[in-house]
Amino acid sequence: MPRINGFRTKANPAGNIISKPAFETVFLPLNIIASVALSYSPAIEIPQNATNITIQFFHTIGNNAADPCTITIEQGSDGVNFAAVPAFDSELFTIASQSPTTTISIVGVLAKYIRFKFENEPNSFGVINACTILFA
Repeated sequence: MPRINGFRTKANPAGNIISKPAFETVFLPLNIIASVALSYSPAIEIPQNATNITIQFFHTIGNNAADPCTITIEQGSDGVNFAAVPAFDSELFTIASQSPTTTISIVGVLAKYIRFKFENEPNSFGVINACTILFA
C-alpha cells in the first residue's frame, strides 16, 4: 500500500480514500541507574510492517567529566539473540549531560525485536527513567 505523510491509504471501489494511521506508540519504563556500568532493556516486539523507529529517552543523568551514557540499539529475530544496529556515521548514540531527553531515529529496520544496551561512564549519576517508542 502507498504511504503518504505517515498514513497508509487504500482506495475503495467508489473512489473514496480511507486513511488509517500507520503509527504505534509504546511507553517503556526503564529505571536504569547510571552508577551501573552495563544495563539492557527488555526485548521489545516490533509491530508488523513497521520499519522506522523513533525512540525518545527521558532521563535525569549526568557526569561531571564526560557524557554519562552510550546507547546501542540491538536487533534480533527471536527476542533472545541480538546484534548491534550500526549507526549511520559509526558514532555511538550518547546521552549528553544536563539534557532531560535524548531522541534516536532508525530507518529501515528488518527485525522482529529490538532492545537497548546502556553503557554508563564511571562516576555517572541519575536515572534513565523511561522511553517512548514510535513505530511507523
